[in-house]
Amino acid sequence: VTALSLLHYRRTTPEKFYIEACDDGSEEVLAIDRVSTEMTLTGMYLVIIAKKKKVGDLLGHAVWKAVDFDIISYKKTVLHLTDNQMQDNKTFLSMINNVLHTDGFYFATDYDLTHTLQRLANTSPEFQEMSLLERV
Repeated sequence: VTALSLLHYRRTTPEKFYIEACDDGSEEVLAIDRVSTEMTLTGMYLVIIAKKKKVGDLLGHAVWKAVDFDIISYKKTVLHLTDNQMQDNKTFLSMINNVLHTDGFYFATDYDLTHTLQRLANTSPEFQEMSLLERV
């Protein structure tokens, strides 16, 4: 929740959603194509699941818990930041780490964990045939 409060919805076009950081001086924008679902990220960090643990199976599909993460900066250096910006960056990374290390990030690579079995049973055949990425 804390990390999400640092972002705000910028605008929508028929083709794309645009989301940007709340900082006034920030030029970082995430563009999500509404047709292809392709995301263009001009953000500062990429979060990667670095370690996972299998917690079980659901209808024959492996369910994983994300237990460790890497946060990779897209920027080559932070030398251009002021002391206040360096402290803000450090605080931001700490907040992201705290959120990521809360208990409860689960995923499956070949099963839709975002919908209940009841909901999936009541969806159209077209929805069932969509890729997991298209469903979100």
